[in-house]
Amino acid sequence: AISFINVNDVQASLFNTGGLFFGGSTTSGDGYLVPKASGNSPIFASGVWVAGTVNGDPRVAAARYGGYDFWPGPLDENTGLPVNPNDCSAYDRLYNVSRQDIADYESGLPAARDLAEWPVDLGAPVVDGDGDPTNYNLGGGDRPEIIGDQGIWWVMNDAGADHNPGLPLGVEVRVHAFVYGRSGATASPVLAQTTFIRYEVINRGDQPIEPMYASLFSDPDLGDAGDDYVGTDTLRNMVFVYNDSNEDSSYGSPPPSQGIQVLQGPV
Repeated sequence: AISFINVNDVQASLFNTGGLFFGGSTTSGDGYLVPKASGNSPIFASGVWVAGTVNGDPRVAAARYGGYDFWPGPLDENTGLPVNPNDCSAYDRLYNVSRQDIADYESGLPAARDLAEWPVDLGAPVVDGDGDPTNYNLGGGDRPEIIGDQGIWWVMNDAGADHNPGLPLGVEVRVHAFVYGRSGATASPVLAQTTFIRYEVINRGDQPIEPMYASLFSDPDLGDAGDDYVGTDTLRNMVFVYNDSNEDSSYGSPPPSQGIQVLQGPV
């Protein structure tokens, strides 16, 4: 499935396969646009990589442009397997809710589908409004716990199908992508061109993953892909891409730079 971050100055295509901005036959080189009206992109493809050692056996869930190692849906807490190993289509969904969706509902309009069906049963965060933290009662005051002005939440796992190479880690990954818009207290031009993604990695296997590593793969194409340099800012936990001159055939002059920063590690 695919969903779009699009309420600020970025349009980002998100997938529940472990990949970001690039996916199969639907999105290739146009999945992360900023400024979104320009049609220009600083990233060709990206995605989450998870690796570790289980009983001395190295295991990896990582892909670049296909053959993704993640599948939609959660893993059973007892078996470490998908709830339905033969069919994950019931979970092939990303839930997309904006502050405007909530405001529209509170003004008396019908609830948008993802607002009405926010998947608390799968682990999606909820602001409790009815005094019962175990349910999701929109009419009683419960609301999706999104950050910023638009939130997209989904769950995926690396044990849903054949894993190449080797065995799966047996992890369930819950993802919350969010952005801040341009209005009100968040009228920041920097935040308007920023995308945040929070990953929660849960080991559903019966053995520890020690050590375990998580990272983001990224293939930057800053407009014209043929004149890019990359670098690392170790003090900011950031990698970045910039142009080799003051002119880019897509972005013009001066061209922007783009950074990917790890804001918070394992907690």
